[in-house]
Amino acid sequence: MNRRVFIALTIPKNLAKRIESLITPLKGGLREDVRFIVPENWHVTLAFLGLQSDEALGKIIAGIKTSCQGITLPEIAFTRLVISPQQGVPRMVWLEGDTASAKKLEVIRKNIDSELLNQGINYKLSAKKFTTHITVARFQKKPIKSLETVTFPAVRERELGFQPERITLMESELTKNGSVYTELASFS
Repeated sequence: MNRRVFIALTIPKNLAKRIESLITPLKGGLREDVRFIVPENWHVTLAFLGLQSDEALGKIIAGIKTSCQGITLPEIAFTRLVISPQQGVPRMVWLEGDTASAKKLEVIRKNIDSELLNQGINYKLSAKKFTTHITVARFQKKPIKSLETVTFPAVRERELGFQPERITLMESELTKNGSVYTELASFS
């Protein structure tokens, strides 16, 4: 059986509540085709591994475990709400993190990528510069009106942040009501 999997940092419940209070005013101000992601699904993705066989999952777990030995996860501070991508057709609303954590998480991601490749795991490596973010909403279709008029609530410095405690291997099952995530393994 193949599973759709990714590696992530999960968000603590107390942070999810603060994020929810920040984005609640947006729910009436954006278009009707915006689907807000449920707080239980909020996470920071380190790597999307795509469809992987059950056999590959054992190697993935071993690879993540090896690459996580001795690492310290950086504290993450979220700094602003943005439309993404910023060039081209907007598809998401992100709560974007600070650049310092992004640089550190990119090194961790590259170490994981390297170890998974050593384990013989095939997936599309990201060529993009890592941006720490949580996807809080998705656009269901191409925009009909300009989004430049949307005013996002400000994120006060140090208001939204956390110290990740572990890296998690997640399974994503796509449904008509959105993704359902299941934790497969975690690494501290």
